[in-house]
Amino acid sequence: PYMNLRTLIFFTSRMVAPINISIPQVVLDNLQSLRVLDLSPCKIDRLPDSIRQCVHLRYLNISSTAINMLPEYLGKLYHLQVLNLSGCRLEKLPSSINNLVSLRHLTAANQILSTITDIGSLRYLQRLPIFKVTSEETNSIIQLGYLQELRGSLHIRNLENIDAPDEAKEAMLCKKVNLTMLQLMWAPARDLVNSDKEAEVLEYLQPHPNLKRLDIIGWMGVKAPSWLESKWLINLELIFLSGCNAWEQLPPLGQLPSVRTIWLQRLKTVRQIGLEVYGNRSSHVAFQSLEELVLDDMQELNEWSWTGQEMMNLRNIVIKDCQKLKELPPLPPSLTELTIAKKGFWVPYHHDVKMTQLTTVTTVSSLCIFNCPKLLARFSSPVTNGVVESFQSLRSLIVDHMRILTCPLLRERLEHIENLDIQDCSEITTFTADNEDVFLHLRSL
Repeated sequence: PYMNLRTLIFFTSRMVAPINISIPQVVLDNLQSLRVLDLSPCKIDRLPDSIRQCVHLRYLNISSTAINMLPEYLGKLYHLQVLNLSGCRLEKLPSSINNLVSLRHLTAANQILSTITDIGSLRYLQRLPIFKVTSEETNSIIQLGYLQELRGSLHIRNLENIDAPDEAKEAMLCKKVNLTMLQLMWAPARDLVNSDKEAEVLEYLQPHPNLKRLDIIGWMGVKAPSWLESKWLINLELIFLSGCNAWEQLPPLGQLPSVRTIWLQRLKTVRQIGLEVYGNRSSHVAFQSLEELVLDDMQELNEWSWTGQEMMNLRNIVIKDCQKLKELPPLPPSLTELTIAKKGFWVPYHHDVKMTQLTTVTTVSSLCIFNCPKLLARFSSPVTNGVVESFQSLRSLIVDHMRILTCPLLRERLEHIENLDIQDCSEITTFTADNEDVFLHLRSL
């Protein structure tokens, strides 16, 4: 009666421990026609030998089982399209995994996936979260060139192991139309880097314009690739540049029409965000979709300028540990959140220096300041009415290390505050009756 069995699935409540099973031998001996097998709720530590006869199997799920080794005969299940190994105790995959030429979905821990050699033989594979490049041919970046069905997210690590730039070209990332997220990562803290080679490698790693997120981490080239200098990535929504310590001048990111978030982190040789980052403004509105900008640990950044006509949709700015940045440019009226963290940016103690960069912040409803003693000293100094008025929309305030109740600027605006978070302000021990009128609308403290 089991000769024509197509589907065998074991069910259990999520709140119940894995179940002990004892499949009748008569069933195990008649699995030749099985297409779907789900053993995920079962308390097993090895794959039943009878699975070798399931030559028509399309779907195999052994996730969350105690299996720590897969048999070599797994590679004979040529029709297998879905293999779910997530949550298993596997240390590696059998070498025969490369014979699963019909495989489309392989789910496993990243450290397991990175052990697959010659992965290009799995031509129909649709998801590969991580690929680690080595100098060995079976793990060279050329392997990615055979995987034209890849979609979703792809993290490529150890790109410094590419021997010749032409290998990067053979990865054919520009033809992977279904990739939405791409992370390109080189090892950090490398010596004797050939910047020309790095530049050529990144040039050949040009993604398809359908890409929505791009991370470039640890690259040591000096100048951006041509495809970042143009409008090629018309659908890109988020770009993250980190640890690119030789990158001297930012590309014209302002001409990318769909970018909503820009995150710049540890770009140690970038000294200014100038007009070059906006691109050719005669042909487009710079940063027309940008909503969030993060400047994180930009140690040499000392100048940030714009004409005031850009970033008109910008809502959130985060400035973290930019010690040499002297001031902010005029902030757009769309801004609602401003966060200045760690050392923030450089501010002198002189009381007679006007806080002109804050006089246009009329729409900011959330202000966060962390560990910025110099900046907070400025807030505690006498200020003009114009600066006070600039915080007329402030509703949420988070500060540390500050004499908040003696600060005329912020005290003037506390009566509108709904959320107040005070951290490490040791001089504040109590709120007296004299302060009650300051917190008329406070909902959270």
